[in-house]
Amino acid sequence: TVDVLDPASPETADPASSKARTLAQFMILGLLAGAALTWLRAMLDQRLRSEEDLARAIPVPLLGVLPKSKLRQDKTDAIRAWGEHRALAEAARGLRTAIYFSLPKEEGKLIHVTSPEKGDGKSTASANLAIAMAQAGQTVLLIDGDLRSPTQSKIFQIANDVGLSDALIDPD
Repeated sequence: TVDVLDPASPETADPASSKARTLAQFMILGLLAGAALTWLRAMLDQRLRSEEDLARAIPVPLLGVLPKSKLRQDKTDAIRAWGEHRALAEAARGLRTAIYFSLPKEEGKLIHVTSPEKGDGKSTASANLAIAMAQAGQTVLLIDGDLRSPTQSKIFQIANDVGLSDALIDPD
């Protein structure tokens, strides 16, 4: 036997969800999931994007920051471009001064410019630093150690007949 304890009536019945309501629920869940993934990605990102990030990552003093600039290798050489990029020239002079005062006199003979990625501006930075040091009356020897794709000859628009690999093979 079956006894009806509470008969269903149209006023109290919960109708099945409509398509619009289901779509809205899934959109909200999707937005929350996207926000959570964005937050997680930002928390796991370890790239250095600012001077403050760099200062937190490594415990050495920051000597200078060069603004991002591409030398027009096909139009002018680095020395002529020096006058066009005043902010870059001033930053290179500031870096030169910081290097001069931060290194002990007996150790300040060699400066190595490097980075982990191609296109980070190593060649541009070293060319501008070499120009700044030469303008200050210092003797500068700029060696392009990139044996696969040397760019200093392009930056300074000079012939690339003899390079570092030639000097290493035949030191005479």
